[in-house]
Amino acid sequence: MHDIGKCKVSHRIRNKTEPLTPDEQLEYQRHTIYGHDIIKSSMRDEATALVALQHHEREDGSGYPMQIKKDEIHPYTQIVSVADVYISMRSGDFGSSNPNLINNLRDIYSMGFGKLNEKPVQALMQHLLPNFIGKQVLLSNGEKGVIVMNNPSDIFKPLIKVESEQYRDLSKERSLSIDDLIINS
Repeated sequence: MHDIGKCKVSHRIRNKTEPLTPDEQLEYQRHTIYGHDIIKSSMRDEATALVALQHHEREDGSGYPMQIKKDEIHPYTQIVSVADVYISMRSGDFGSSNPNLINNLRDIYSMGFGKLNEKPVQALMQHLLPNFIGKQVLLSNGEKGVIVMNNPSDIFKPLIKVESEQYRDLSKERSLSIDDLIINS
């Protein structure tokens, strides 16, 4: 519902696969205002309308449409903003390259230090990362392996069993990282 205002943005802009021009970006950004107005006039639900208005605001004031900061952002918006960023990254909106899931999660995690509220960011990480146990990964040194245990103190540095039946503790082998999660279809 937070993106309902997109229905008032031109199809040409919404469906564009290459990056938006500055004028197109401004028109696209108006979807937050349109959504607020639609919800407020049809549902008379101020909290939901506020989420639609604020879901692109960032805690450091760098968001839009009002450039408000952390204390002014509604708690529901803080949750929806994390989900919205995740969905945008995974869908490759506006011609972005739709990088791999691990990179998406690293980016969201880093946004939890000043851009997005840290509590919903941590909740997302705590609910997604345990599902990676048993999944194949490609390491930065070219080895393939399987995540066998997460590291609660360093979430992107789990214990990996590699093809040579050895283990790589990424929290100790700091130069190694997961490059990609291998998802078999």
